[in-house]
Amino acid sequence: MSAFELEDGWGHKKRMNLKRAWRGSLCLHLIKFIAALLIFLACVTFIVFLCMFYESVPSPSFAVLDVKFYAFNLSSTSLTSNLQITISSRHQYIESTDNNFHLDQLHIYASYRNQQITLPTMIPPTNLGSYDVNVWSPFVNGTEVPLTPDLAASLAQDKTATMPINVEVTGRVRMKSGYVASRHWLKVNCRAYIMFGNYNGSNVIGSAVKNPFDLEKACRTDVGLLEWKIFECVGTEFVN
Repeated sequence: MSAFELEDGWGHKKRMNLKRAWRGSLCLHLIKFIAALLIFLACVTFIVFLCMFYESVPSPSFAVLDVKFYAFNLSSTSLTSNLQITISSRHQYIESTDNNFHLDQLHIYASYRNQQITLPTMIPPTNLGSYDVNVWSPFVNGTEVPLTPDLAASLAQDKTATMPINVEVTGRVRMKSGYVASRHWLKVNCRAYIMFGNYNGSNVIGSAVKNPFDLEKACRTDVGLLEWKIFECVGTEFVN
């Protein structure tokens, strides 16, 4: 065998190896591209599903029915108050029989101009199914809550007319829709107006009753997703 034939055979083998290496590299890059594309599509699908699920699940609605002050002792530096708040919650979409709510870790308190003026009071946990309505009337109070001079002056001025306060509720809500269960944080903010003075001859310092035709808009309810599970719910109870 001549040197030319040996060189040609070696060159042919080298070219074949290069072609195999190039094809292997091309296939590897193609596989990586397809895998990256599938992962991207899976992430997009998951995000879209999560957003659709979150948006599709309704939240319970709240309404303040009445607020009564039984004590309101204001000084230039502090406030001592005792009030009873009547608040209701109900299933917002009574036509939906698949969605159920479980409310827990509920606390209610009063605030004035974004400053909390009472200690939080715990509300018992409850379940909300279709057509269900719950009403609570807890007492909340604050003893010598410190106030800034501007806030104390504003309170003293509003006391002579109508004082706006905010009734706020925080807690957790667990939702069940079909085979999907989710847990959300809950934040409720309701505006009420207190008119000081004798109320129907009683010793109540003030009372505020929401417009019965505007109860649906009385409170703002915000929820935020904490976690969700699939195929882990039995009846209306949730697996922790």
